[in-house]
Amino acid sequence: MSIALLRFLLLAVLALSSGCGGAVLDSETDGGATGIDGGLGSDGANPRDSGPDSATLADGAAANGCTTASGMRICGGVCPALSASECPGRGCVNVLDRVTHERSTVGICLPDIPTPQRSCGSCLDGQVCAHIDGQGIVCVAEDVCLALFKRGVTKACRYADFTPYDGRPLSVATGAQCPKYACGPGCGSCQGPLCTGRSADYGYGTCVEFPDVGDCSARAPLPRSCDSCLVWKPVPGDDPVSLDYGTCITSGSGWCPSAEVRMTCLP
Repeated sequence: MSIALLRFLLLAVLALSSGCGGAVLDSETDGGATGIDGGLGSDGANPRDSGPDSATLADGAAANGCTTASGMRICGGVCPALSASECPGRGCVNVLDRVTHERSTVGICLPDIPTPQRSCGSCLDGQVCAHIDGQGIVCVAEDVCLALFKRGVTKACRYADFTPYDGRPLSVATGAQCPKYACGPGCGSCQGPLCTGRSADYGYGTCVEFPDVGDCSARAPLPRSCDSCLVWKPVPGDDPVSLDYGTCITSGSGWCPSAEVRMTCLP
């Protein structure tokens, strides 16, 4: 055998060996071996398949807790600002300190409040109240005030009985804890149109069974339709703002003196 033929055969063997080795390396890399570069992560997921969570991609604000489960968008502070197209109308409105009435740097997207907008004193069961610039004290979902509270805005809200909101969840009364006129998750429903006033300290609301004949303030002259103004009793040492969110009561309603210990009729 000539030297030229031997050299040709040797080169052929080397070429075949190199090709097989390359195929193995490619297979290990692309086939999911447990190496650092091409293997599975510590949680069993392939790093090549990992990426931003779909919720983050769909709604970064929601992923960061800036959109509550009830759909209210928080803006300002650590939450992003909202453009006029994202939050139309009055847009993002500041919440206020319930005592000093100073504006917070954090607000809410006003169009996210369900319509018809309700004032504190006539909230639905499960709602609480937020002090909103230019809107007064407005009924919102409980998770809205909790989101504000967690962001350090601790004095923007009240419970539906006007007591200061302090981050505690609404409680639920049952059985003997439910007095006359009581309503709520553990006390049953109302015959009348409204169950309101459940808070952290009182696990029941009050059935408002009298006709709605108008609003009143116990600190102003009563409308002609009122014999008395039914209000939630102010908490000692707190701003007595509940006196301005009363309901007109006629003498035949049977509500004065009030059947609800947290309420009173004035004058």
